Amino acid sequence: MTPTVCYQVHSHRAPGQVERLVRRLAEGTRGGVVLVSHDVGGDPLPVHRLEQLGDVHVLPAAGGYGDFGHVDRWVDAVRWLTAHGVSYDWMVTLSGQDYPLLPIPEIERQLASAGVDGFVESFPVFGAESHWPMRRARSRYLYRYRRLGAYAGRGPVRAALRAARAVDLVQPLVRVNPTYGTVGTRTRTPLGPAFPLYGGSFWVTLRRRCVEHVVSCYETQPALVAYFRGTLAPEEVYFQTVLRAAGTFTLDPDPKRYFDFSGDRARPRLLGMGDLPALRASGAHFARKFDESHDSDVLDALDA
Repeated sequence: MTPTVCYQVHSHRAPGQVERLVRRLAEGTRGGVVLVSHDVGGDPLPVHRLEQLGDVHVLPAAGGYGDFGHVDRWVDAVRWLTAHGVSYDWMVTLSGQDYPLLPIPEIERQLASAGVDGFVESFPVFGAESHWPMRRARSRYLYRYRRLGAYAGRGPVRAALRAARAVDLVQPLVRVNPTYGTVGTRTRTPLGPAFPLYGGSFWVTLRRRCVEHVVSCYETQPALVAYFRGTLAPEEVYFQTVLRAAGTFTLDPDPKRYFDFSGDRARPRLLGMGDLPALRASGAHFARKFDESHDSDVLDALDA
């Protein structure tokens, strides 16, 4: 049987590209629902047009960068489903710059026969198998950060923070991050041998029982959530850590996403026509990042 899939899209810009993605999802799904969690501070979406595409709903959300906001938005979307009695078997989390590499019905057929509870990139953050430089991991997750205002990550304040970052090199107690506009102090974490920190991509595909476990941890473990709220990029560790700690889920470490971090990039490279052979050969369900203003031909080729 074809599963019922909820596609949760997090967006903040490029309304035309978001509409194109939502159209592909809504027209392709077999009984699924599309929830668009859109940053109210971003470019306005054509909400009426989107909601005419099918079972599509736009949920206004507070945006954020490098904080717990993505997880808050994700949980709010799950609560919306519960409040409205919407049934689903799988939840696929996407950005507004994702695009499907396979027809949506084929993706849903693969989910119907999947012998796992989720497709989640996952690795020990502080282990030998970590995908991240150890210095970055320690700075992100062993300090409690405070933001210095909405515009601290740009302009003259960012320049001042760049200069102040020299303190990172001479002592272990304070960390300055100009990218996020934050200052952090070394803190103790609620994690330990029985609850190790796992990392990976926020863009995951989960069965409903995994989704419900993630929300349960959010609602019943305030100390754990408070810890994550104080870190940088907590969305890249929260799902992985709470799901692996449960010990009851079978997780495929292949997230079924294609992205290119080659060249030690902090962000995935924009994809274009030159990437088409690799995209087609990847076996992934979705890829990111795409930008119509950079290369719209690749999206046309994927549609074709």
